[in-house]
Amino acid sequence: MSQTTRPRKVLVLGALGFSGIDCRMWSERNLPNIADFDIVLVNGPSLTPLLRRAEQIRATSSDKDAPWDRLDRLMDRNLGTVKDRLRALLASGGIIFAIVPKRELFHLERKDSYPYVRGLDAGGWLPFEISFDEHEGDTLEVLDGTFARYLGQVRRWHFSVNPPDDQAAEAALGDKVPPGYSVLASSDPIAVNRQKQAIATRFRFRIMSEWAPRAATYFDTPSENDGRLVLLPPTTETTGEEAIRILLEDFCGLEARTPEPDFVKGMRVPGEDHIDTQITEKSERLAVVQQEIDALGAEKARRRRFLALTYEKGIEGLQNVVRDAFEEVGLKTREADPDVSDEFMVGDGTSEALVEVKGHKKSAQKGDIRQLDESLDEYEKKYGGSVKGILVVNAWCETPVEDREKPGTMSFPDNVIQRAEAIGAALVSGVELYTALCAVWSGQLTGGQVFSRLMKGRGVTRLT
Repeated sequence: MSQTTRPRKVLVLGALGFSGIDCRMWSERNLPNIADFDIVLVNGPSLTPLLRRAEQIRATSSDKDAPWDRLDRLMDRNLGTVKDRLRALLASGGIIFAIVPKRELFHLERKDSYPYVRGLDAGGWLPFEISFDEHEGDTLEVLDGTFARYLGQVRRWHFSVNPPDDQAAEAALGDKVPPGYSVLASSDPIAVNRQKQAIATRFRFRIMSEWAPRAATYFDTPSENDGRLVLLPPTTETTGEEAIRILLEDFCGLEARTPEPDFVKGMRVPGEDHIDTQITEKSERLAVVQQEIDALGAEKARRRRFLALTYEKGIEGLQNVVRDAFEEVGLKTREADPDVSDEFMVGDGTSEALVEVKGHKKSAQKGDIRQLDESLDEYEKKYGGSVKGILVVNAWCETPVEDREKPGTMSFPDNVIQRAEAIGAALVSGVELYTALCAVWSGQLTGGQVFSRLMKGRGVTRLT
């Protein structure tokens, strides 16, 4: 009985127009799982004009919500995603044909100095760090005849690949293999220049048990299960789409559809103008809707940040979110006098209170209320009058909220409560402050009511 094998899954990234083949562009919002394909062909040069255009518009735009601002954020994410999934593909025995663009770094920085600044490398999608020498030439000696048709379309090259560090290549894939296995890597040139520097090269990877023989001869013979990365220079005598077509036909056994020639690119089919108009209109509406979605997403993230009142234990992080929560309910805050406290004051415009913030894996500690008491004394010494004290403690911060304030998980022990009552300080848990914030958001409570209850509170204080 003959055994049938499934057709190899092929993905083209950076080019369109090949019938029956999954083709994707760099700027797509949802790229497929690259590691699920058998062969991936990457048209790297098609990324360069996209990044150049983003750089140009970023340099002249001050609108952080402009479509190109969202595009370069998307590209930043996509390049990282492609890099990671290409590594996973190699580790699983997949094959990558990568047409590598001339290396350029694009600076996406807005003129108004908005702090979203970084550079994107046109070759930043490569699965691991590869060293290139930037120089030009036209001498090319093909060492592997299977690439003769492709390399016959290369009349000039702009870089050479430095001798690779096989150990670095092995390390790059190390996190993609299961425990008990390791990576072997090797490389060999496909074409060289006059100085015998590689213009095109091939990496081979083998995932093997740590108990398997590791002699060099064991890895000399290629296996169908080896992962392969082929680095190729861009063609100069044909288009990027035609270069991909050659690779599809010569190495994937696929007959790719011929791309449109130049003489038909200016021709219009019936209804095409109307379709283009609809595409433009819908794209504009989509941009508006996307801005609304982005705004909603930002507001959701802003509000969810206050959940940290229930779990944050880092002093600085908890201080910041507590202070922001007071401002969110409509109160005013300011830095405390450093001679008095390293925390902050909260008020309603007429009265103020001194706030001390703590976070604990268990209940509040006596030292917390003692520190507040000392700060209140320092305030009275400096200003000649007393001030209200508030101790906010996120206690049992690693315990689910529903399991707190029960026997064994009370936020404030008796000795802390007794001292707070004696000095007239309000004790507020992180969960209580978050609950009050939610009540303000829903219109059931006002900031003035929250502050009034804080000022009247002695010991454990309920805000809702």
